[in-house]
Amino acid sequence: MRKAGLTLAATAAAAALVALVPGAPANARTASAVYDSGTVRVVVPADQNMQVACPENWVCLYRNTNFRGTLWSWRGDRNRSYVGDAANDRASSVINNAYRTVRFYENRNYRGRKVCVGRWALRPRNKIGDLRSYSLNDKISSYKLGNPCGG
Repeated sequence: MRKAGLTLAATAAAAALVALVPGAPANARTASAVYDSGTVRVVVPADQNMQVACPENWVCLYRNTNFRGTLWSWRGDRNRSYVGDAANDRASSVINNAYRTVRFYENRNYRGRKVCVGRWALRPRNKIGDLRSYSLNDKISSYKLGNPCGG
């Protein structure tokens, strides 16, 4: 029963995320939403050009550049030594709406090339629309919350 309630809550949350997108088509709906260990995965319809909002105090990875396509998101309250099989090496853009800076890493366990993204309060410096600029397109495997960029 608990799992069904979480799946229902995740589906409602996913629908709410799509509803937050300015200018999104009225018939835009999520194809599915899965709750798994605090992860909400939103799969948008066949139109992978649709933007899906990243909620405040969440860390979001997007399948396509410019915050479009499949969205993988986590509450911005803990590190992720591995983003999971579904999101691993698939992100092309990121938004950090957490209250702390996030460093995204190329490999599991915070190893390899990294990029630092400012916290939510530093908008618009809290996002990267194209990870190719950092040689991290389709390469993110972990992230860590921490000190300000450059610190």
